[in-house]
This record gives sequence, structure tokens and C-alpha cells, in this order.
Amino acid sequence: MEALSLFFEQHKSIVIIGHAISAAIGLGAATVSDVLFFKFIKDGRITNEETPVLDTMTTIVWVAIVMLIVTGAMLFLSNPLGYIESPKFIVKMIIVGVIAINGAVMTNYLHKRMQKISFITVSDVIVKRIAFAAGAVSASSWYIAFILGSIRSIPFSTVTGLIGYATIVIIGIVVSQFMYAYYKKKFLGE
Repeated sequence: MEALSLFFEQHKSIVIIGHAISAAIGLGAATVSDVLFFKFIKDGRITNEETPVLDTMTTIVWVAIVMLIVTGAMLFLSNPLGYIESPKFIVKMIIVGVIAINGAVMTNYLHKRMQKISFITVSDVIVKRIAFAAGAVSASSWYIAFILGSIRSIPFSTVTGLIGYATIVIIGIVVSQFMYAYYKKKFLGE
């Protein structure tokens, strides 16, 4: 274990670059996915042709998540005692965990139902609401993780960081439900 720590410490700049690239790819793919989702539902539904595009973006996000976890583990192993005491690292790793769990929900639950997401009908309300909420969780989590990765340290505790993160995610979910209501009204007049 000590040899592994020494190896990652000696190659830390390469690991940091890989970690940053992973975060950039994930953030970019998640952002493009959200933009495409809203572009695709302008006609009130997601078509058979549009679903594979979103599936491709999901694959890119998953590659980024795996890369982020692997490079994050390498960073941790380069200085375990330093990272275990770092509120920034702990908050960021919890956020990456949320990204992975949210991604699993989006992949295993939503993507299978993507073509049912239609605002032309009143069916599948839960799927639509979850799709909007999961998108908000994804976007806010990726951006916060990226910002945390871009700064040297945070001037507050892990608990305060997690409360701030949870607040931003909750605001994002609330906004997403207003967006859902907007699209519902636009297409169904409700």
C-alpha cells in the first residue's frame, strides 16, 4: 500500500490532469444531455430517433463517472491522511456518489421509459416529474463537483458544505418541477 501511495504521489500531476479531464467530460456530457432533452421535448415528446442520442450522452457520462472515481481513488491514495481530513474532498466524493446513484436511476429507470415522455398526453406523470428532478440533480451536482475540483480548498466544514450542496440541489429540483408544470401547461393547456 505504501508503494502504491508513493507511486501516485510521484505521478500526482498526471492523476490530477486525468481527474480534471474526467470532470470536464462528465460536466460537458451532462450539460449537453440536459440541453438536448429540452430541445427534443419542444414538440411534446421524445422520438425513436432522439432516444439513441440521449443514450449516447448517457454512455459518455458513465465513462466520465468511472474515470472520476478511479482518478479520485488515485488522488486519495497519494495522500490518504491529507484527503481524509479535507472537507472539500469529502464533500466532492459524496457529490460524485450522488451523481452515480442519480445516473443509475436515469439509466435504469428513465431511459427505458424515454419514449413515453410525452406532454401530449396526461399519462406517465411520475416518469416526467422524475426525469425533470433527476436532470436537476445531475446538473447541479456536476457543476458543484467541478467547481469544488477547481478551487484549492473550502473555508467551511464538511457538514456546512453538504448543507450548501443539499440546498442547491433542492432549489434545482423545485425549479425543475416548475419547468415540468410549464411544459405540461404548454402542451395540455392545464
